Amino acid sequence: MSEDNKKNVIKTISLILKIMIYAVVVGFIILGVFAEKIFGPDNVFTANIGSIFAIKTNLANKLPVILKSITYIILIYAGQKIVRMIFNLILKKSKKGVTVIKLLDSFIKYACGIAVVFVVLSAFGVDTGTLLAGAGILGLAVGLGAQSLIEDIIAGLFLVFEKTFNVGDIVVIGGFRGTVKEIGIRTIKIVDIGGDTKIINNSKAGDIINMTNHLSLAVCDVEIEYGESLERVESILSENLQSIGSRIEGIVEGPFYKGIGTLGANGVGLKIIANCRELDKFQITRDLNREIKLLFDEHNISIPFQHIVVNDNTVFQKVTEKEKEKALNFVRAQKALSKHMEDGMN
Repeated sequence: MSEDNKKNVIKTISLILKIMIYAVVVGFIILGVFAEKIFGPDNVFTANIGSIFAIKTNLANKLPVILKSITYIILIYAGQKIVRMIFNLILKKSKKGVTVIKLLDSFIKYACGIAVVFVVLSAFGVDTGTLLAGAGILGLAVGLGAQSLIEDIIAGLFLVFEKTFNVGDIVVIGGFRGTVKEIGIRTIKIVDIGGDTKIINNSKAGDIINMTNHLSLAVCDVEIEYGESLERVESILSENLQSIGSRIEGIVEGPFYKGIGTLGANGVGLKIIANCRELDKFQITRDLNREIKLLFDEHNISIPFQHIVVNDNTVFQKVTEKEKEKALNFVRAQKALSKHMEDGMN
């Protein structure tokens, strides 16, 4: 027998078995529904199994309890909606409030789910007091085996109330950089610039860097050729940096000229920085690079690249005494203005 024939035989047998099982189940239900008519009212089958399938009688007997349970569910559902709406109205005006809302939202949903179970059981006559006592013992046993869950919940509370970070902040956690989208009872959700979401257990959120608590630096590192007059370039920067800052949206302070960052293999590295929000940092860096390139092109300032010089006939413009003085004053003023923005920069 071929492999395909074997598979077909197995499928046929499996189908037959399923049909037989379904037939037995359907037959059992039919016997239960019509047990009294088939076996009589005093039959053992009717008394034990038939009573379960007496849907009309059961519904009639339990209707008040069912209606009571539905009322409890509606009240709890409406209550939690109202509570969440009130929290939203009170707290949504601040980032801190949004963070608290997210945490409370998770807590309210879990609490309401547990409350629904207990009130429904109570409506059906279950002794919820005994159940709660048993749940306490069970909770202790589970708690000993679910220490990580408890740690996550406690860590989440500390993260919120110690203002470590809020929803909407840009953070770096364990080397992953992104925007905080949600702080739940157990986990934190962070979305990076590519749209990827990382879910981190609250208790595992170590080595946190909150990039939103302070202004960030947008840095433009640009080189000029060694033959260019540094003082002439500084003089040109002194005349144009302020207008460059006014054209770039999002700059909070600057841009400022920090001086020579490197003496590289191909040129002299200049450093220009600006203070901005972390969210705008990369775009402002790109805008700064563009403006400096356009400025250098306009004034014939050469940006070096790796090359082999066979015959160097480049003629660089000479610096004037006025440009020298302007460059010196500019450098001194920039140092004073940007002194508070050092932050470990080269």
